[in-house]
This record gives sequence, structure tokens and C-alpha cells, in this order.
Amino acid sequence: MAKDALDCPTAGAMDQTTTSPQAQNAAAWQLRLLHGPDAQFCALIAQLDELMNSLYPPEANQLIAPEALFQSHIRVQGLYFGPRLAGCVAVLMHQDYAEIKRFVVDREFRGCGAGKRLLREALALSRQAGKTLVRLESGRLQPAANRLYRAFGFEPCGPFGAYPDHPDSVFMQLRCG
Repeated sequence: MAKDALDCPTAGAMDQTTTSPQAQNAAAWQLRLLHGPDAQFCALIAQLDELMNSLYPPEANQLIAPEALFQSHIRVQGLYFGPRLAGCVAVLMHQDYAEIKRFVVDREFRGCGAGKRLLREALALSRQAGKTLVRLESGRLQPAANRLYRAFGFEPCGPFGAYPDHPDSVFMQLRCG
């Protein structure tokens, strides 16, 4: 299988009762809309916060607390490998656009296509909400994430919403109508 097909969990992430990763992978990946911050979600967001705080100064980080993501105008999607949360993404529905926020794939699941699957789902959630413009703020020290966004057609744009124009910020948007 190709990496985009989500075929490469690490041994630590796999159910030890299954002998074949390929046999397990056929039904192991599942997207779920999350309705509240559980322990796995909070741990994954903590992993993301640790990374962001190691890369950027505090004034460059626009972090939203995990519990603040569960509001009526925000959709939080999780990608699970069996019972394990492999990644998540939040989509904030603003009046004129959707915003991708808190997008993270667990270290053990990176390189398997999980990010592509979550980004596709975030775009689908945006379209379902009637949004034809999707925006995000990334960082200049996150080349893999920025390559993924560009591969999906995101283009540079200026700061939006309440974001400051910080030199570490990379603002992108995608028209998807």
C-alpha cells in the first residue's frame, strides 16, 4: 500500500494480538467527530504545544486550550488507529471562512498519510458548512506542514482575524467552492 493509504503504524502503536500490519490496517483507521477533550486528545494537544513552544516565542503562538475547542462553531475531527488517537484537527467556522487550527499528528504516526487524511476531512467539514474559503496560520519552521498545505493548493495570504503580522507566521488560504 502507498503511504497515503495509512499503512505504516509503528510497532508500539499496533495491537500486539494481530500478526500482520496489513491485515490490521484494513479496518483499523477511523475518523470520528470529537465532542469533548478526553485524555488522549489533551495529550496530543500537549505534544503540539510542546513543539510550538520549542520552535517559536510566546508572542508567535496563538494556542487555543483543548477545552475551548468544543463550541458550537468549531468541529474537531480525530483520526484513530484502533483505540488510539493518531491525530486531530479543529475547524473553526467564522462568518466568511473556515479556519484550520490545532492540526497535529502523533509522532508515532507521522509519514503514514494521516495528515493528508485529516486535512481532506477538514476541507470536507468546511464545504459541508458552506465555507468556500479556508485559512490557516502555520509557522516558518514547519516545512513539512507547509509542504502539505501547498500540495493541497493552499496559497500564501496576509494575516487574518486577530493574528498579528509576526515574522515567524506563515498565513495560507484555499478557495474550495
